[in-house]
Amino acid sequence: MKRTIMIVLAIAVALSMTACSALDALLSVNVFAPFAGVSAGAIEKATPDELVEMSESESFYETLADDPELKETVLTNIDEAMAATTDSATYEELAVLAANIELQTTPAGDLINNVGDLFGSLLSGDSGGTEPDAETLISGMIPDEVISADGEIDEIAFVAMIDALVAANDYYVKLGDAIGTDGYAEDADISAGDVAQAAIVSAVIASIASNPPAGYSSGEYLYALLTDDPGVTEPDAVSMPNMESGYLYNILAAAGLADALASGE
Repeated sequence: MKRTIMIVLAIAVALSMTACSALDALLSVNVFAPFAGVSAGAIEKATPDELVEMSESESFYETLADDPELKETVLTNIDEAMAATTDSATYEELAVLAANIELQTTPAGDLINNVGDLFGSLLSGDSGGTEPDAETLISGMIPDEVISADGEIDEIAFVAMIDALVAANDYYVKLGDAIGTDGYAEDADISAGDVAQAAIVSAVIASIASNPPAGYSSGEYLYALLTDDPGVTEPDAVSMPNMESGYLYNILAAAGLADALASGE
């Protein structure tokens, strides 16, 4: 359990580094528009631009979650489209879409939403003015589907969640490098606050699980640490992602958070 606390508090520390005014602008949990259902057949035939449009429906992610083979095909198509396009807006929208697919087809999406809900509640004062302890933070952040009926961490769900966050972080690296300090392309349809929130959580998890031992995915490594597997070695230290320069700073700055980060207000 102490390592669970380490992971959750690492996320909390990273978010607290953005300061109250930044968090107030940042934590806007995404609400999907109530579009009609999206079928697997329609997704399979869709162009990259059509996939971006389809992703406005929650059923888009539900369909992909139920069909892992289709999900991998879609991600491959997005990767190829990103490599081929010379349009900045298209590249940025596809990078965000790919990250969302990784997150929203696993419990990772609920983790990010839970982070937003929890810290939004703390900022609004709904917590009753008391400082939450580690157990409260854990119960408030960890998605229900990651906890089995007996209260233990569900290995399959946990590994899927962590691996998705690490995979999403790869897309956020590409996105942040692409937008630089100039921000998103003028015609890119992107919710900068939602992206910034997801990017912070993904970056924290990717930092913790950056060097898994041979034979382990990042999720498998963190699960082994959480369950005190004697076959793996605990990392010497956990470093927070850099939010003062580089890809993550670019994403935060695009959400209008640079001044708050610098001032600490």
